[in-house]
Amino acid sequence: MNNSDKMIFTIVHLYSKEMNIYGDMGNILALKVRMQERGFEVRIINVGLGKLLPMKLPKGDLYFMGGGQDDDMYKVFDDLVKYKKEFLEQEVEANKVFLIICGAFQLFGEYFLDSDGRQMRGLGILPINTKAPSDQIKDRCVGNIVSEFRPEIIKEMEDFDIAMKSKYLVGFENHSGQTYFEVENVSEKIQPIGNVIFGNGNNSVQKIEGARYKNVFGSYLHGSVLPKNPHFTDLLLALALSGKENTKLQLGKLDDGIEWQAHNAIIDRFIK
Repeated sequence: MNNSDKMIFTIVHLYSKEMNIYGDMGNILALKVRMQERGFEVRIINVGLGKLLPMKLPKGDLYFMGGGQDDDMYKVFDDLVKYKKEFLEQEVEANKVFLIICGAFQLFGEYFLDSDGRQMRGLGILPINTKAPSDQIKDRCVGNIVSEFRPEIIKEMEDFDIAMKSKYLVGFENHSGQTYFEVENVSEKIQPIGNVIFGNGNNSVQKIEGARYKNVFGSYLHGSVLPKNPHFTDLLLALALSGKENTKLQLGKLDDGIEWQAHNAIIDRFIK
């Protein structure tokens, strides 16, 4: 395949400067490399603070947004609501794929209440709320985390013929905010990504990690999450590519032995 024959895959990185304090750029690199190795030309578009009319916002095949400090989140939130909310809502409802980590996960919810009592209204795309119990280290959810994917997600990976060498999602969490679903029972509106086997997850009580609504995947896993979870990375890519081509496509297999070594090192240490 020569350069002129390559299909273009576009990743939109939202607030790459303001929301990138936990090494989440590694997620962009994992997505980029896995698509390049399959013969795609990957374009990464950074969208930051500032006014852009909806018709000027770049459309992506996949959207990513990472975590940030509380003060940066206030700046980003104000910008999101003023200039980008309507566009993002439309892309979500069009089943575009989003990976939103930590602070971004919180901002997509109904509201965030920080440890100083400041309340920030979220985008309201996800029916979740987040509260920080205090600013004390003892109240933070910090450390390695292992969760088991919900059966529906495992089935989806199998349907895409993704190499399922593990039923787990591994990562590292570091968050003061604790997130709860607004709905009384999990439903078609929102589901957790998985059940926590080791660590905290969304909060220190419920033992669930992340959330999914349509093709929006919210998670607290930093570190970065995608390089050591190639099966989850490929699910996001397969969903995005299938949406782009309007048909279910299967991704070619890659030599990802190093990625699985990193994944299994966490499994062997914390749940075996």
